[in-house]
Amino acid sequence: MDRDRRAAITASLQRMTGDLLRAAPESLSPHTPFIDMGADSAMLIQLLSRIEARYGHRIKIRDLFDELSCLAALAAHLDQGPPPAHAVPTSAVVQTLADSAPTVATTPAAPTAPAAPTAPPHATASAQQAHHLQALIGRYTRRTAQSRALTQQHRAELADSRGVAGFRQAIKEITYPIVGARYRAARLWDVDDNEYVDIAMGFGVHLFGHSPAFVHQALLAQMETGFGIGPQPVLAGQLARLFVKLTGTERVAFCQSGSEAVMTALRLARTATRREKIALFRGSFHGHFDGVLAQSAGGDAPSAPITLGVSAGAVRDVVVLDYGEPSALDYLRAHAGELAAVLVEPIQSRRPDLQPRAFLHELRAITAAAGTALIFDEIITGFRLHLGGAQAFFGVRADLATYGKVPGGGLPLAAVAGSRRFMDGIDGGQWQYGDASGPEADRTFFAGTFNKPPLSLAAALAVLGHLEQKAPRSRSSSTHAPASSSTSSTATCRPRARPHRSCTADRCSASCCAATSSCSITTSSIAASTSGRAAAASCRPRTPRPTSRTWSPRSTTAWPSWATLVSTQNPGR
Repeated sequence: MDRDRRAAITASLQRMTGDLLRAAPESLSPHTPFIDMGADSAMLIQLLSRIEARYGHRIKIRDLFDELSCLAALAAHLDQGPPPAHAVPTSAVVQTLADSAPTVATTPAAPTAPAAPTAPPHATASAQQAHHLQALIGRYTRRTAQSRALTQQHRAELADSRGVAGFRQAIKEITYPIVGARYRAARLWDVDDNEYVDIAMGFGVHLFGHSPAFVHQALLAQMETGFGIGPQPVLAGQLARLFVKLTGTERVAFCQSGSEAVMTALRLARTATRREKIALFRGSFHGHFDGVLAQSAGGDAPSAPITLGVSAGAVRDVVVLDYGEPSALDYLRAHAGELAAVLVEPIQSRRPDLQPRAFLHELRAITAAAGTALIFDEIITGFRLHLGGAQAFFGVRADLATYGKVPGGGLPLAAVAGSRRFMDGIDGGQWQYGDASGPEADRTFFAGTFNKPPLSLAAALAVLGHLEQKAPRSRSSSTHAPASSSTSSTATCRPRARPHRSCTADRCSASCCAATSSCSITTSSIAASTSGRAAAASCRPRTPRPTSRTWSPRSTTAWPSWATLVSTQNPGR
């Protein structure tokens, strides 16, 4: 063995891994398992792609969870020489992206994709660990026998990425999804009649729990009148009016999924600007549309697909930048005029602790000056973080925003909304009967049989109506600074009539009380919706900061236009 060669390979792997994890290479111990470094499956896919390009080795991703689970083992494997001719391409065993993007999202998945493990590899487990694992497998399979049996029964016909999510040989016998039978409020019951407290809540969909009464009633009422497709649904215009009223946007178009909304937003941006390139940020998740499944290839090389089945041409015009970093702003200052859009997930589902307010304001200023569309992906944050979403939270007006999850109330519904300059690309813009007017804006192609299904519209109208009634009437964007918790968002709550028994002089309970005249609920709703962790709530006193900008869900004029925000947040621009 050539020790110098092994050391050089290890150092190279440390640089690759450090670049993907945004960590100093020297801080990565060669003997630390990838999962303990914080690597998710999407990051490991990128690592294998770079290894294949650098060393010509095609490694199965599942090996990174077993015999090649750390840099030292991987370096030793690469040091053995060129791979055999029959090696399986990395792309053939691409990890499901669903396991690397928490909830939120409707995440793409590649076939036969194993997920990152949550326990040490079985091959290195102690006898005690192995005994515990086998006992756990026995208890779990007995308790969820019907879920296991149904998964096996339908595997031949049902192509289902969730059926292999988390696959490792050591836990093969418990690799199956729980099959749900009924749902109510915060609980669900499986086909074995086990009762669960649901901490994922439909990957962020069920803001009000399963089957809230007001949504249930709206669906029953709509079913009485029918749910045909073809004529314009009577609820479409009503929902559009309420949607733009609550979000502060000018126009909205509805579709079925967040991926469709992102695809449409990018198409509208390219239509309005007549430019091809877009920029997005590493670590963001924007659905399974080919045009956003890109990764940086390093240096000046064009971006590369992140998964099998996406052509290089689909991502050739995508620039991948580092979120929140000055280097990204430097690039945009130099190249914003070449871009149709900058697509941003303002609070990344993979890293909810990163909330770069100043970065977003500068991003708004750069794109506004260049005539480039700023697109906020509000699939997770829309109607959850604030009625105005992340735009109201950060005080940044985007040109376009995409929405999903919460508005549909459990039914498929998504939307793209924004300014007329871009949204008019759907239908040509405003015109009226009885004169010579007509659609004037250039139009792109947008269609879908189920873009406005009556049942989804009825559910969404019920959800937004409920939010309008229950949400505070006036909430300041600048007082919605992220709380000290890295995964928290803030929401104003009303005082109780008397102090709660768990209150202290400087801390009150989750139900706010008269002991604090002004307080806020800190809830890990973003983390819960994106990683499946349960939300935790506490209430603490706060001193509201003065602001001259107020968001009102009843008035789209109470929140300044993006141009005003740019001028006030970036003096001299």
